[in-house]
Amino acid sequence: AQYWTWVAGSDENSQPSNYGTKGTAASSNTPGARSSPATWVDNDKNMWLFGGTGQYSDNPNPCLNDLWKYDISTGYWTWVGGSNISLQKGNYGTKGTAASTNIPGARNRAVSWLDNNGDLWLFGGTGKDKTNSNTYYDLNDLWKYNISSGNWTWVGGSDVHSEKPIHGTKGTAASSNIVGARSSSGSWVDSDGNLWLFGGYGTEKGGTINEFLND
Repeated sequence: AQYWTWVAGSDENSQPSNYGTKGTAASSNTPGARSSPATWVDNDKNMWLFGGTGQYSDNPNPCLNDLWKYDISTGYWTWVGGSNISLQKGNYGTKGTAASTNIPGARNRAVSWLDNNGDLWLFGGTGKDKTNSNTYYDLNDLWKYNISSGNWTWVGGSDVHSEKPIHGTKGTAASSNIVGARSSSGSWVDSDGNLWLFGGYGTEKGGTINEFLND
């Protein structure tokens, strides 16, 4: 028989996060209740969690940009990076350059995957760009997180919201091709480590936002 095991977390709804000390694992640490975070499993089988829409203190359902790691062997969570305050804008830094100050903005419904080098990747979602606006928009920023260095790199896409796509020629790769801002896309990684992305909800080629896509 196949049985579920309640491993951790609360059996009550709307529980806030217990962050503890950044970078320090503890049995009392736990991410708060949330939906639609980005998730990964690294090469050591540890689980990683970024952002989502969740419970923050007495403010329900804000977007978050906290990064967590769950160590399977110890059963402890570690608050690794990002903020313990909701609605944080992104700090993009210089495109292509890793830095300890870089951090994706708060978001949910992003695409996430692990590459062949064990780095964590994050694309788009609905959330906050580099501005202080409290309004959520679809994003098309591409980020890489290096586990060993603990640094994010803004790899591609825009640091502002609602960017429209540039499809180029079907079947032809080009540096000018751009995946437009979107959330809730389908994604896969093939045996060569390439990412495949399908559709979602976002900006179409004419610039109209909040459209269903099937590219």
